[in-house]
Amino acid sequence: MKSVKLSEIADFQEGYVNPKQTNNSYFDGPIKWLRAVDLNNSNVYSTTRTLSEKGFESAGSSACLFPPNSLAISKSGTIGRVGILKDWMCGNRAVINIKPNEKIVNTKYLFYCLLHGRPHIERLAEGSVQKNLYISELSKFEVPLPKMDIQEKIAQILGTLDEKIELNKKTSETLEEISEAVFKSWFVNFEPVRAKAKNHSTGLPDEISDLFPVSFEDSELGRIPKGWSYSPFHKFMTQKKERVGQRKATVLSAVNSGELVTSEEYFTKKVHSKNIAKYIAIEKYDIAYNPSRINIGSIGLHYEDYLGAVSPIYIVITPYIGWHWFSIMSIKRDYFNQNVQVLSSGSVRQTLSIEDFLSISVVTPPISSPLISYFNNFYDLLLKRQILLREENLYLQDITYAILPRLMSGTLRVSDAEKILDEAGI
Repeated sequence: MKSVKLSEIADFQEGYVNPKQTNNSYFDGPIKWLRAVDLNNSNVYSTTRTLSEKGFESAGSSACLFPPNSLAISKSGTIGRVGILKDWMCGNRAVINIKPNEKIVNTKYLFYCLLHGRPHIERLAEGSVQKNLYISELSKFEVPLPKMDIQEKIAQILGTLDEKIELNKKTSETLEEISEAVFKSWFVNFEPVRAKAKNHSTGLPDEISDLFPVSFEDSELGRIPKGWSYSPFHKFMTQKKERVGQRKATVLSAVNSGELVTSEEYFTKKVHSKNIAKYIAIEKYDIAYNPSRINIGSIGLHYEDYLGAVSPIYIVITPYIGWHWFSIMSIKRDYFNQNVQVLSSGSVRQTLSIEDFLSISVVTPPISSPLISYFNNFYDLLLKRQILLREENLYLQDITYAILPRLMSGTLRVSDAEKILDEAGI
């Protein structure tokens, strides 16, 4: 099988759109802003941050959009992450756009070549302090180039696995949407109470339906279910100050999407101290937020079992036992973000104090009500299904990684790969 240099079958464009982070008018607009963190070795439909027209145009003559169905690769930080763009996006300086010549190479086939060749691509990066992947070096990457029909078959086989993985991800997202809809129905719109007030069925099992009041009552902030109350967060959350100490922990950072992500993968340069002993420990269901002006309201929710660590600039909150899902769902609401903006204080440097955070109030059933436990049980059932989907995806990824290099090298025939998928029930 012959090989060609990447420059012979594709064109390149570096990203240069890097608006000033301090200018809020540059962000949260209609333009998708592609960064290395958005490259997930799969299709890229959306980005974690977006730009306004003003933010995009701040790049001047360097402002350009990468087209759909082109490729992108990270050039610094975590080098070699790739993605197939599914919409128009502009890129920052950490990404390179790759536009395949579709007359010569199948785009998806090239994507898999880059995925398979990542170890070699990482070695192409230069720099003594911080490695960077330059176009001049990336262009030298050798791509095996069989006939177009073979390229298409290889892309189809590997694409079948990717499509199943993506379907599982979308199913998982749907399950999350269902849990959010149930939370909103029970604890925000009070639909079961409204149904019972009209002598209608709630559509819920009797043991759950019976826990909801049959009427509303007035409160200082409006009508709420009878017997319920506006409860400040401090009724079911508390601040955590425990340090990591000598334990091994993964350094995390809160991002706008509401996640805690590993700092090493998210940032293109190291942003944390070598000595993390004084960092705050963060465990499963803990919540971290950055109280400072630029990143105010950046909330990270820790869903994993491993021990994390966040910089002392963060404030860490621990929900009371049994109130974790209610707490997390409350913080995901727009209502919470609105309160953050109102409570932030300081004309020079806005901050959100722990006292103000814990003063935010939401409508809750009585603290002793089993209703919170029923919601937790419901959420946990959906979560178990999500975990199964995640495990299936890991299995599918294992198959992909097993056959990918052999298909690329030609040591595995297309027909044999098809048999493997058929025997696996895919």
